[in-house]
Amino acid sequence: MVKILDQLAQFVTEKATSLKFSTQKAAFPEGDIITLADIQNAKRLISEHIIRSPLSYSPILSEKFGRDVYLKWENKLRSGAFKERGALNFLLNLTEEERKAGVCAASAGNHARALSLHASRLGVVCTIFMPKNAPLIKIQACEKNGAIVRLEGETFDESLALALAHAKENNLVFVHPFNHKLIMAGQGTCGLEILEDCPEVDAIIVPIGGGGLMSGVATAAKSIKPDCFIMGVKSEWAYSYQIGKPKPAYEATIADGIAVKSIGDLTGKVIDKNVDSIITVKESEIRKAVIQLLELEKAVVEGGGGVGLCPLMSGKLPDKYKKVVVVISGGNIDMNLLSSVIQTDLVERGRILRFSINVPDRPGLLNKVTAVIAKRSGNVIDVAHDRFPCNPGAVDIAFVVEVRDENHGAEILKELNDSGIHTIKK
Repeated sequence: MVKILDQLAQFVTEKATSLKFSTQKAAFPEGDIITLADIQNAKRLISEHIIRSPLSYSPILSEKFGRDVYLKWENKLRSGAFKERGALNFLLNLTEEERKAGVCAASAGNHARALSLHASRLGVVCTIFMPKNAPLIKIQACEKNGAIVRLEGETFDESLALALAHAKENNLVFVHPFNHKLIMAGQGTCGLEILEDCPEVDAIIVPIGGGGLMSGVATAAKSIKPDCFIMGVKSEWAYSYQIGKPKPAYEATIADGIAVKSIGDLTGKVIDKNVDSIITVKESEIRKAVIQLLELEKAVVEGGGGVGLCPLMSGKLPDKYKKVVVVISGGNIDMNLLSSVIQTDLVERGRILRFSINVPDRPGLLNKVTAVIAKRSGNVIDVAHDRFPCNPGAVDIAFVVEVRDENHGAEILKELNDSGIHTIKK
C-alpha cells in the first residue's frame, strides 16, 4: 500500500496548519479517521436534499480498454460536481447559532458553487473567496445562488488564507473544501452508492485535489469491500508543488478543480491508510481524457472531473482489475476553455492544418492555392494576409485548413510545393 505521507514531501504547508486553529468554529475534529458509520449518517442526512448520481456501464470504453468500465456521473448533480455532498452534510450539522452567523469558504469553483447552492436553500448567508482567475461559469453560478463572491488571491492557497482571516474577523463558520470530517463523510456517500450499484467492482479510480472525495470514497469502499483496489489521480501541476518544486505562478492548468497545492492533514491520513496507488498525469493527458469523454460518451466534463480516465488510457491500472468504476467528479468547464481544448486536440491529431506562404502580391495567387486545397478536399477555415513582410511587393498569407488526418494534410502541402508554392507548416 502506498504511503502517501512519505510520498508527498512538505505535506502540510504553513497555510494548511493555520486552518486547524484559525477560529474555534473552524477547528477540525481531533481523533479517529472517519468511519463507515460517519458516511452512512451523512447519507441519511443528505438523501432528502440531493439526487442520486447515475452509474452506467460504458460499452464503448469497455471494448476500448478490454475490461468492464463503469462511470459514476457526479457531474450530473445539480451543482455539476460531487462537492455538494460534503457541503450539504456540513450545513445540515450546523447549530442554529452558527446558521445565523453565516458561513465562509475559499474555493477554485466547485466547492463554492455547491456551498452557495445549499446555503441559499437553507437560508444561510454565504461568503465565497475565489482566485481571480476562477472560471467564469463558476463565479456566475455562485452569484446566481446569492453568495457574496470576492475574487481575491492569485491562487487557491492565497484565497484560502484571505477567507480564513475574513471568517475569524467576522465570526463566520469556515467551511473547508476538503479537510474536515463532515466534508469527507459527505463525499464518501459517493462511494456508498458505487458499492450499492456495482457490488462486483474490483477497482475504483478517483481524482485527487485536496483529498476530500478520495478520503470518503476510499473509506466507504475499503470498509465494505477491503480487497477493492483504490487508485487516485493527481495533476502533475499540483503534485509539483506538493513535493516542493513549484512551477511558475503563471503556468495554468485545465484541471482547476484539483489544482490544490497541499493535501489536508486529515485527508492525508485517510488516504495514506486506504489508497492503494496514486499516479500523476500531465496536462496533455487531461486534455485527451476530456476529449475522449466528449467524443465517446457524449459527455461534457471539466479537466479535474475527467482525470479518472487517464490510468485506463495510459495502461497504468493493473490488468488484473476487470470491473472498474471511474468517478467523473465534475462537469463545470468554461466554454471558452472547452473550445480551446477541442481546437488543441484537433491540431495534435492532424485534423487542423496550419501553414503560411510568402508570395508576390499579385492577383490570382490566392485562387491558385485555394484551388489546390479544394481539389484535395480540404476545407479552408481561415485566411490571413500580412502585406508588411521583409520583401517589398510580397505578401505573407496564413491558412487554417480542416483536413481528415496528418496524411491528408501532407498531401495538400506536397501538391502546393510541387506547383512552386513554398509552404511553411506551423
